[in-house]
Amino acid sequence: MKLALIADLHANREALGAVMAHAAAQGVDGHALLGDYVGYGADPAWVVDFVRAQVAAGAVAVPDHDDAAVTQPSDVVLRRGADGSGPDRQRRA
Repeated sequence: MKLALIADLHANREALGAVMAHAAAQGVDGHALLGDYVGYGADPAWVVDFVRAQVAAGAVAVPDHDDAAVTQPSDVVLRRGADGSGPDRQRRA
């Protein structure tokens, strides 16, 4: 099984189209969308709709900073990583 790992879309519709065309040409069987769907690009609504359609068709979506847009602040704990980097977001249990 060939799986396309797609990340850092940043609302860039044109780049996403090129990536999806390349994945199709490579004969991928599935997609995993690894976050950063919105951000800097000009087409956030289109990209979000695309991600939703992909998930409905069986793709896996793992939000990254996108999760912050839909998570209540009280549900998230910020902490520094073990190496002092961070902050690192974690959902409260």
